[in-house]
Amino acid sequence: MNTFWKTAPWISKVIVLLSAAIFIMISVQPLAHPAVAAAEQGIRFTSSLGPTVFRVAFAGIPLGCAAFLAYCLLSSRRTLTGLIFSALVLGIVLVVRIYGMEIDSSVQQSMPLVTAEIALVAITLGQDGCVLATPKELVHVAAFKVEVIDTTGAGDAFMGGLSYGLLQNWDLRRVGSFANACAALCCTRVGARAMSKYEEVATFLAKSGRKT
Repeated sequence: MNTFWKTAPWISKVIVLLSAAIFIMISVQPLAHPAVAAAEQGIRFTSSLGPTVFRVAFAGIPLGCAAFLAYCLLSSRRTLTGLIFSALVLGIVLVVRIYGMEIDSSVQQSMPLVTAEIALVAITLGQDGCVLATPKELVHVAAFKVEVIDTTGAGDAFMGGLSYGLLQNWDLRRVGSFANACAALCCTRVGARAMSKYEEVATFLAKSGRKT
């Protein structure tokens, strides 16, 4: 278990690096061959301004995102920022896609893309716990009652616990309990780096009667 906590920073960096690579891959064809890339999506340019606008939107913005993620990789302190940025962009893209499906009546054509984009949605509810959802399952996991001293870093602790649980292939409820426990223990201490070791989280969960 201790091996995971030692390798977690590197796992986070790999995720950020892959996100940056995806943004770069998205931008390549629109930058080099905008007319071809547009035609593949059923878009046809009617003026010389079209390719320029297309390059800016579908190449410039993704490259900007990739550059920001690369900047985040330069320091371990910014890795979490890169992870949050990646998750935020994915979330916004997903919301816009679902909105477009409804407005443009393109549900049938868009569903394969949506299915590929949705892996897991996690919503933290503070003292009410969290909600975890996948295309096949939706669960609410209750929070733990603790004496709160400082909530700084609780979100980061939750994400760390969530990532660990998912890598262990636990069921969603167990993943949520572990993530909630990490966040709860963080709240009992002062500072953003008040993260608990696996043994502490496991003991806390055992005392609460939940799975470890």
